[in-house]
Amino acid sequence: MLGRRGPSSPAHDRPGKRPDARPRSERGRLSVETEAGRLERRSRVERWSGIAALALGAVSLGLGTKYGLDARAAAADLSEHEGPWTDDILAREADGRSAQSRMIVFTGAGGAAILAGAALFLLGRHHDSRADRMHLEITPAAGGAAVSIGARF
Repeated sequence: MLGRRGPSSPAHDRPGKRPDARPRSERGRLSVETEAGRLERRSRVERWSGIAALALGAVSLGLGTKYGLDARAAAADLSEHEGPWTDDILAREADGRSAQSRMIVFTGAGGAAILAGAALFLLGRHHDSRADRMHLEITPAAGGAAVSIGARF
């Protein structure tokens, strides 16, 4: 192999020149365990993001409900009014329309956030169960390697 440096080349064996500074006995084991660790971290982030989105969606739905009740109260006030429309009545109508628009925005966003949060939470649970089931260790040893496989059902 001309021009290529393999694992036995002097540059590879020098301290500080190896791409992986961990001892050789840890490298094989770590690379296999990294997948399970990555899935666990990913599932934790997804679950907590899902919980946060669910909470945000609930708050948004609460605000949407509040604005919906405000719009309904404004509509009731306008329905009960008799006589000419004054500036106060026109302002009340504008407030009711504004409350109605806010109700639509907040309930729509809240519903979408709740759906997204539920999807994230369930996806996080799925990845967590995959990480729990996965357990494979390959440890280099003198003259070969030791393999340990484990699974949970």
